[in-house]
Amino acid sequence: MSHEIESEFVADWEDENSQCCNCTSFAVEDGNCFCTESQTEVPPCGHCNFFQSID
Repeated sequence: MSHEIESEFVADWEDENSQCCNCTSFAVEDGNCFCTESQTEVPPCGHCNFFQSID
């Protein structure tokens, strides 16, 4: 589901525990990292305020 509000995305997030690769919306499709929430390509080390931990 895409949101109309901005997600305040940061491409290089220092806190490894809350990077995109640890989010429930993170997926890898055809070798590309993808956010199912924003429906865009993202780096695995990014972060946004829609982050939800997989743990």
